[in-house]
Amino acid sequence: MKPKPASDPKEKSTPVVNPSASESKAVNEQPKQNAGPAGKEDLETKKQKVLRGGAAADAVRVCTHCNVVCNSEAVYSFHISGKKHIAMMNKQKQTAPVS
Repeated sequence: MKPKPASDPKEKSTPVVNPSASESKAVNEQPKQNAGPAGKEDLETKKQKVLRGGAAADAVRVCTHCNVVCNSEAVYSFHISGKKHIAMMNKQKQTAPVS
């Protein structure tokens, strides 16, 4: 009698994907090309999505510069100190009209 091999080469293993684990704590963290009237609606939609996900309404923070909704003060603090936020702020300073 032969022992069974640890893995059958005929079987293909597929990685288990947990969709909630792959979500970033900062929901939809993507810089917006043009922040116009549609940008505000988009932020509100993102905020509603975070609230439906279980975040407390008073804990949700929004960065309108980057078009990012964070589900807590801690996540917002990480966002503010992050490279993407700093780059976006520098970009906005460069494109801001001089008065």
